[in-house]
Amino acid sequence: MLAAFYFEQPAWLVALLAVSAAALALTRAGRPRDSGAGHATGVRRAVLRLSSAALAAAAALAVGAWLMRSGTTRATALLAALALLALVYLTLMAYRPAVQAVSPLSRAALISLRLLAGLLLLVLIARPAWDWVVVEFRRPLLVVLLDQSESMALAAADQLPAGQSRADLANAVFQRTRAALTKLSDTYDVRLYGFGATHTTTTEWHIRPEAPVTSLAAALRDAPLLRSADGAASAGVVLISDGADNVDGPRAVRNAAREMAQRAIPLWAVGVGPPPGQTPMVELTPLVLPRQLGIRDRLRVPVSARVQGCAGTFVTLQLLWGTEPTTEQRRRIDRDTQQLRHEYELVPPGPGVQRLTARVTLAETLGGQSFETFALVDVRDQGIRILHLEDAPRSEAAFIARALRSDPRLEVVADFFFNAPGHAPQPVAWSDYDVIILGRLRKPLPADTLQDLARAVTQHGTGLLLAGGRGLLNDVNHDGGPLATLSPAQLVLDQFGLDGPLPFQLTDSGARHPILQPSVPDHPAPTTQSAADTTDAWSNLPPLSGAAVLGATKPIASVLAVTSGDRPLLVAHEVGRGRCVAAAWETTWPWALYSEQGRELHHRLWRQTALWLANRRPHAWVLTDRPEYPLAALEQGRRRVRIRAGLSGLDLLSQPETLATADARLELIIDGTRHPVRLEQRGDEWLAELPAPGDELTNLPAGRYTLEFTVRGLQSDASSPSAETAPAPPRADHVLSAGTAFDVRAVQLETTPPTADLATLRSAAEETASAGGSYHDLAALPQLLDRLLATDRRTEIRRTMRYSTVSNEPWVLLVALTAVLALEWSIRKRLGLA
Repeated sequence: MLAAFYFEQPAWLVALLAVSAAALALTRAGRPRDSGAGHATGVRRAVLRLSSAALAAAAALAVGAWLMRSGTTRATALLAALALLALVYLTLMAYRPAVQAVSPLSRAALISLRLLAGLLLLVLIARPAWDWVVVEFRRPLLVVLLDQSESMALAAADQLPAGQSRADLANAVFQRTRAALTKLSDTYDVRLYGFGATHTTTTEWHIRPEAPVTSLAAALRDAPLLRSADGAASAGVVLISDGADNVDGPRAVRNAAREMAQRAIPLWAVGVGPPPGQTPMVELTPLVLPRQLGIRDRLRVPVSARVQGCAGTFVTLQLLWGTEPTTEQRRRIDRDTQQLRHEYELVPPGPGVQRLTARVTLAETLGGQSFETFALVDVRDQGIRILHLEDAPRSEAAFIARALRSDPRLEVVADFFFNAPGHAPQPVAWSDYDVIILGRLRKPLPADTLQDLARAVTQHGTGLLLAGGRGLLNDVNHDGGPLATLSPAQLVLDQFGLDGPLPFQLTDSGARHPILQPSVPDHPAPTTQSAADTTDAWSNLPPLSGAAVLGATKPIASVLAVTSGDRPLLVAHEVGRGRCVAAAWETTWPWALYSEQGRELHHRLWRQTALWLANRRPHAWVLTDRPEYPLAALEQGRRRVRIRAGLSGLDLLSQPETLATADARLELIIDGTRHPVRLEQRGDEWLAELPAPGDELTNLPAGRYTLEFTVRGLQSDASSPSAETAPAPPRADHVLSAGTAFDVRAVQLETTPPTADLATLRSAAEETASAGGSYHDLAALPQLLDRLLATDRRTEIRRTMRYSTVSNEPWVLLVALTAVLALEWSIRKRLGLA
């Protein structure tokens, strides 16, 4: 549509009019009108001609200026016409005397060429231009996602026998709505994408179920990132699918839809498949766990699951640490869609990175399918907690606390059971402590409390130190009870005990035992000090003031120290998973006041006794990121077995060890054959991947695999190089190992129930309801198309186009002008007019 015609430099046209008018006036004024005109003088005639030319030029300027200021298309066209006439007149007037003697044909050629040259020059200086408006309709972008996964080839009733598939149903609806789909392409910039493992563009509304997996969440995450030709975001996403995402899961699908809602992009989901009530489905809420736990922390785990299509049956809910079930219960499902919620209290099974799995298993009548969610938590060794119980404060308890607190790894909690009428001891959570010290307790603990203590020692590995002297070890109330079972020596009834002075003498076993060695590794090793030197150091201490009488020692117990007459003073043994020490002395605090060496030996005795009782040892651990992997995903490189391994508890040993000299190895065991796996150390952990590029294990067939992680050659920090001492060699016999297993399963995810999840599809569409999104069954696709076509969302775009002869074709005009002038000059030269 032509909007305007104008000259960019119209002043040249006006100047041309003025020149032609002046020339015309000069020509007319120079002609004599009567016979009397010849008597006028030459001066009067010249003045008359100049005056006429000036008046004509002024008149032409006025007319041209008025036309130029009008600016309308008509005024511009009239100005151009007048300028063209003026150009013709000037051309004819300039050539009239020169071409009188030439032939008419030559005269016409010369005049035409000169006129064309003048016209080209006029175009160059006046710069004519045209503006017009082009009207376009910009279509909004509409993204269409078509599910091309193999589950769309299943029968429409979700049964494998032959029948019309989900894809057939969808393609039939596409065929019936062909006219509406064509109209949709006229109204929207429709971009079709088929998705499965990936999403690629397609050119037709047709579903070909060929993809081995469905990555629905990934397609929904990428769809809002698409842009129209002018950079505008999508006006909406149409999703046609059965809704089962077997890569990221239902929660990822809803999260992707939630991100679309934040961008104000609606999701119109069209479900293809059986109704939600006909498909057994369990959706577990991801476990929310702290990233780190202490070994004694009690973990509250809320488990929530939405169960559908299982009414009238039972499901089994399990929690597993690694592969070991820790709790299990059956729950009845009474409704088509039911929410299961339960909170469990768990204790970590050990230090290291642990995997906690929540698993819901359907009844066998529904296929026995299991649904899982899991989370990883780093269980850390905490400082050693010691509970010291006395019936009342005394000097010995204060000196014991001071000795123990000299080691930052030890945390001491002192509690006193005052022997007052009506005062009953409160229940004690024994398993919250690593070491229990029972001091002087003249009032016996309740029988059920002692039974709990025995379970904590034998089953949970809590260490027990019996250090109450005669008030504890020679009390008749403990004879034959739990303390008698735990004690390494028989408890006897004795009213008086042993009176001092009593020398403290080490036995041969005591000189080698970690409790009494000068420096104590968790695993006994040769030291630079001889057993004789160790014995002399302890024998130089002041004698004890008194002690309890200990009976016969148990078969596996070790007598570490005796007094005169070989009466045992210190006896130790292991009982169940724990350790127990019976110390017969009444007080040891005089040692700490005797000398600097006595103070050091006193502190060492109590610290190393606590460390030995805590029985802290370094632990190796290894874990895969998942318990099982689909074979197809590993073969296609979409997933790898990611492995983490490490050591825990190194900093809590009596003599901490370093990883500087550690030799860590990871082996994959297949049918008894060990295959090394490359490890990459990062801090105090090691990482690995399977299958790893460049390794001999380029693929993993279906089956169960075992991983074994071993660490050798740990070196004590105390043996690190210094200026005075050479480094001690790593202990080759110190080997830590751990193992785990994982499964590789050759399963076809697309045919493994559930193959459809229309409930997730509906909830994803509802996430975008604020932006206009909605869910529709396949049969309602025509209504959805009518809704999309009801409003013309195209945007009218008006663009002003401009064409300028000089700006667009400058060199063409210059070349043409040069060619015309050269031709005109050559003709004149040939005719002898040059």
